[in-house]
Amino acid sequence: MGAAIAVRGVTRTFTLGARSVVALEAVNLEIPAGTLVSLLGPSGCGKSTLLRLFAGLDKPDGGSILIDGGDPNELRASHRIGVAFQDSSLLPWRSVWSNICLPLELAGRTAERADIQGLIDMVGLSGFENALPAQLSGGMRQRVAIARALVATPSVLLLDEPFGALDEVVRLHLHLELQRIRAARPVTTLLVTHTVSEAVFLSDQVVVMASRPGRAVRTIAVDLPYPRTPATLRSARFHELCDLCSEVLFSHASGMAASTGVQE
Repeated sequence: MGAAIAVRGVTRTFTLGARSVVALEAVNLEIPAGTLVSLLGPSGCGKSTLLRLFAGLDKPDGGSILIDGGDPNELRASHRIGVAFQDSSLLPWRSVWSNICLPLELAGRTAERADIQGLIDMVGLSGFENALPAQLSGGMRQRVAIARALVATPSVLLLDEPFGALDEVVRLHLHLELQRIRAARPVTTLLVTHTVSEAVFLSDQVVVMASRPGRAVRTIAVDLPYPRTPATLRSARFHELCDLCSEVLFSHASGMAASTGVQE
């Protein structure tokens, strides 16, 4: 299986007043086609910056990013990249149905009713086709956002902490839903998260990132069998992988604290 996303030596620096902040430095990644890979790291490690580069919403200062062998800007222009953020960003005056249709409208494409209904059924929102966002729970709004991200049949799905604002019960339910959705419609998926258990439960691989400057320090393969269920959360292997990810995170956080004089 080849790399759907290939990152070579990517750097990104921002100017804040009189100083420069290196958000990303020499990031190298290969994300295999059809997998779900999590970017796991503390706030400020460049996870969301890297996701914006993948989405074609920003450009690196150095290095290269290829998605399916092409430039992210070209894929974004052809609506082959789907994105869902922590804030579902639904248009409040549009129904579930018309929010999901929005990317197709922007692309000048006609939506087949059966395709839209199939997506609504797939994300478990049958019967809510005409509901407005204000009439939905937070978890339901996130399902609409994921359906909207999938409507144009993207090559890559980018998820920027889409479950971060939800309570534990709703989050686990959506973790199970995301598994089911990806089984029904396989797509290379990149998830940004700062939650170790979420990364391990959902992913085929976890890329641990460290900050100051942002960089990928280790890729951890997750060998938990599918489908993953609530029982997976109680398995010894799940806890071993969580401990490993936490250990890598902590070791680099400690190094950062020592190098900057921060007291732990």
